[in-house]
Amino acid sequence: MVPFHKLFSFVDSTDILLMVVGSISAIWNGLSLPLMTELFGQLINTFGKNQADSDVVDLVSKNVGRHNPHLEYHG
Repeated sequence: MVPFHKLFSFVDSTDILLMVVGSISAIWNGLSLPLMTELFGQLINTFGKNQADSDVVDLVSKNVGRHNPHLEYHG
């Protein structure tokens, strides 16, 4: 088994950069599922709250645009 202090003895700046980019990417990948679950839950709640309304599509698009402006449909 390699001792911890010898593990990174041959690391150069490229290796450090790749480890930092990989760590940030792994964190972002881990955060994406809970964020999308929250967005989808809010969307489903909007459908459930507005079942009796005739303009449910308009209300849902306003709710999506309020929480996530980049997902709003402008058309």
